Amino acid sequence: MLTSSVALLLACAAISIYEVIAFRTAMVQNLETLADIVDDTTTAALDFNDAKSAEETLSGLQTDPSIIGAWIYTKGGEVFAKYDRPNDKIIFTPPTVRSKGYVFQGQRLILYRPIVSKGETIGSIYLESDMTVLTTRLTRYAGIVGLVFGVSLLIAFALSNRLQRLVSDPILHLAQVAQTVAMEKNYSMRATKQSNDEIGQLVDGFNEMLAQIQQRDAALQSARVGLEARVVERTAELAKTNEALQVENVERKRAEESLRLLNSAVEQSRESIMITDAELDLPGPKIIFVNPAFTKMTGYNEAEAIGKTPRILQGPLTDKTVLSRLRQNLERGQAFAGEAINYRKDGTEFNLEWQIAPLRNVSGKITHFVAIQRDITERKQFEARLLQSQKMETVGKLAGGFAHEFNSILTAIIGQSELLLGDLPTGSPLAKSATEISKAAARAAKLTRQLLAYGRKQFLQPESLNLNRVIAGMESMFHHLMGGDVDTQIVPALDLHEVMADAGQIEQVIMNMLINARDSMPNGGKLTLETANVTFDQESVGRNPELKPGDYAMLSITDTGIGMSAEVKARVFEPFFTTKDVGQGTGLGLSTCYGIVKQSGGHISVYSEPGRGTTFKIYLPQVEQQTKIAIPRLDAPDLPRGTETILLVEDDAALREMAATLLRRLGYKILAAANGIEALSLKQQRDIGHIDLLFTDVVMPHMSGRELADRVQALHPHTRILFTSAYTENAIVHQGVLNKGVALLQKPFTPSALAHKVREVLDQPGTPKPDTTQKTSGFTKSQMG
Repeated sequence: MLTSSVALLLACAAISIYEVIAFRTAMVQNLETLADIVDDTTTAALDFNDAKSAEETLSGLQTDPSIIGAWIYTKGGEVFAKYDRPNDKIIFTPPTVRSKGYVFQGQRLILYRPIVSKGETIGSIYLESDMTVLTTRLTRYAGIVGLVFGVSLLIAFALSNRLQRLVSDPILHLAQVAQTVAMEKNYSMRATKQSNDEIGQLVDGFNEMLAQIQQRDAALQSARVGLEARVVERTAELAKTNEALQVENVERKRAEESLRLLNSAVEQSRESIMITDAELDLPGPKIIFVNPAFTKMTGYNEAEAIGKTPRILQGPLTDKTVLSRLRQNLERGQAFAGEAINYRKDGTEFNLEWQIAPLRNVSGKITHFVAIQRDITERKQFEARLLQSQKMETVGKLAGGFAHEFNSILTAIIGQSELLLGDLPTGSPLAKSATEISKAAARAAKLTRQLLAYGRKQFLQPESLNLNRVIAGMESMFHHLMGGDVDTQIVPALDLHEVMADAGQIEQVIMNMLINARDSMPNGGKLTLETANVTFDQESVGRNPELKPGDYAMLSITDTGIGMSAEVKARVFEPFFTTKDVGQGTGLGLSTCYGIVKQSGGHISVYSEPGRGTTFKIYLPQVEQQTKIAIPRLDAPDLPRGTETILLVEDDAALREMAATLLRRLGYKILAAANGIEALSLKQQRDIGHIDLLFTDVVMPHMSGRELADRVQALHPHTRILFTSAYTENAIVHQGVLNKGVALLQKPFTPSALAHKVREVLDQPGTPKPDTTQKTSGFTKSQMG
């Protein structure tokens, strides 16, 4: 029995030890399961710093009366959430255990577990369980053993099995469920309650905790889904907002760049730009903006112009009708373009071209007016000079055409009067009348020569000239012409370049200028003749359309006379324009100078103001110095005679009759025809033999003189040719200069000039070889008018 009792006692001790170990193991497993559950449910709370949710999770531990307390610490060691068993005020000091595991301290079991999220420790969990249940059970077992030792021996084995069914199996089942929940995260699982004792209560607490955890997990999951949806929605909104901001930023930068470029363009623009408000009632719209070009054009700076009205630019000569039309257009909301005279700050007037347009806001209401203005003073002056030049050119053509027609008439008059004088007794009344006719015709011929000079239709004999030598050759004449009360000063330029011009014509220009200067200084004064080499570039000739870039020799003639008004200066070169009294001048002096200079390829200008004298400047193109060839002049006192046959072709009947009569008197055999066709027909109808000389007008109807000469010389190569003309633009004359190898008698001519020229051509040695490089001109009498 003793042995049995000892064995029973040892068995009871063994069973007790077993139960202690099993209970402690179950308690450790239970704490580990609870720690896993708490770990899973509080990780999100730590991530979101939700201490309240963590404490709510820990509060579910109160269903297990063995749990004394639970603590969650942050990574920094601060208490994040805790749970104390009701009615227990525990001051918990974490044990020195710093790794995953547990430790027994007296009747208490403490479990430590780190909380890991995404591979990083973010906190720790401490769970403390009460072991007094185990002590109570051990005491109960000891009492039972002491009181009913005998019975215990009988029922020890039964009690051991019963203890296992009542304690170990439920706890192991609870531990297995807890482990499965921890592994599978399936909080819908529940432990099976096998009794209503403490183990049953533990199972109920465990199941209730799982229900709370499941509810919290569902809430957290729902919150997470909602948060993720809100994050996605907000992210999309932010993306759209960011995209809109980027587009707005690009547009803003583009607008800023456009505004910068526009502002730079307005600031750099040569055109004056002015912006006003839209108030049209008196005193009128006020200026709110001007660019630098406005200041340069008007003299008003920005501070002086802002707040004023555009009336500050108006003056006496501003056209009121233009302003009225401007106002009407602006009242109708229409743009306006026009020209007017405005005034600068210093009072000087200038011609203005403007374009004004209304500016509207987004609703279409006119809020401002913008005016783009341009100073066209120089353009107006240029147009006036160009118009004057065109007028002078037109008058010149008219004068030249008139002189051409009149020369033929004068030639007949002069010739017939001289023939008449030769037939009348000297001193007879008819001889005196014929003399007067001849003198009048000579004066008319002089006028026609002046008209031809003005119209640039006279014949020139250009040669290389030095204006200094021309002036020096006329110096003695200057003092005699100007008189003793005029101080004449000559300022020649050193190394003055030569020009190509007709010396006699240049002398006539100088004489006409001196006469004009003398008449402008009735009480004496000072006359200055100055020469210089000048050069005009493209920019300097831009202000004068008649000048060409190049090198010129200049002759300046300045007097200190009464000067000219602007009106007189504008017409000074017009033919028959004069400020002298009737009978004191023809009005052709300066117009002759104008024509000679222009025909010589030069330019003449005048500078004058009333009371300040006058300066004429003549510019002639420079040429390389040439060797002068003396041109012999025939001056025979007697008319030469001859017996040769001359074919005379002239469309003017009076002139043809005069020339035929004179040449017949001189012994020549004359065949007269009115035009080229008649001349060729006359030669074919009559056997007239060889023709020694063809004397023909250049410009005739049906056939020109040049064409007739070509056809005659084709039939008779030895026939000599003499042309006559009063017009310079034809087949044998170009710009007033004869073609090489051509003989010409200029109209009007005297009988003496005709006789000498005919004899000169007939007496030329060798076979005639006229220049054939110039083709027959298409000009006819009808074409020339």
